[in-house]
Amino acid sequence: MKETFLTTQELADRWHTTVGSLAVVRCRGAGPKFIKLGHKKVLYRLSDILEYEAERERTNSAGIAV
Repeated sequence: MKETFLTTQELADRWHTTVGSLAVVRCRGAGPKFIKLGHKKVLYRLSDILEYEAERERTNSAGIAV
């Protein structure tokens, strides 16, 4: 099965944020897993993004996971 990847810009668009915000999250060691190719190229596996989003799904603002 062929793996699907998102660029930093594609993930920023998906999450309605900026590329810079994603860079800060990566630098802090937070956020979804990513793949770094060379000095600048960063890719995210769609499967990792979906998993990360699912782990943060909530039913209330108290932070209790589903």
